[in-house]
Amino acid sequence: MSKKLIENTEEKIFIRQMQLNDLTDVATIERSVQLIPWSKQKFLDCLHADYYCYVLCCDKKTSGYAILSTVLDEAEMLIIAIDKQFQGQGLGRYLLQYIVNVCQQKEITQLLLEVAETNSQAINFYEQFGFQQYHIRKKYYKTKDEDVDALLMRYYLADFLE
Repeated sequence: MSKKLIENTEEKIFIRQMQLNDLTDVATIERSVQLIPWSKQKFLDCLHADYYCYVLCCDKKTSGYAILSTVLDEAEMLIIAIDKQFQGQGLGRYLLQYIVNVCQQKEITQLLLEVAETNSQAINFYEQFGFQQYHIRKKYYKTKDEDVDALLMRYYLADFLE
């Protein structure tokens, strides 16, 4: 049985490391919430690459996930998502705060991410958390209808900045 990394016993919400048996649930959530969803294989590749892969559970049900890659003092949040039925309850912020805590423990100085410019809900979420846009990747996301720019955003972890 896996160790629970964060637990809110009152509401039975916890975050733990992603495991192989989580991939079906994660891929199902992914297909329902992402503009260009990752395949189950891509999640498996992340697990095998030793990225920091987490699931958020509510009442033992996989309700969200996040994957983080680190290089030296930088981290990139490759993906983060909350199941639609659990959105709007603060779980995304809870999961993102956990990711920031992981970064602080590893003395990461900045957390990077990219988001589709059309995803105003996510952009607002990241900006409210403190992320700032620093670059645009033109026509980065290829959908069947259009090419969408990616906004590159960063969050400085001030505790470790000189």
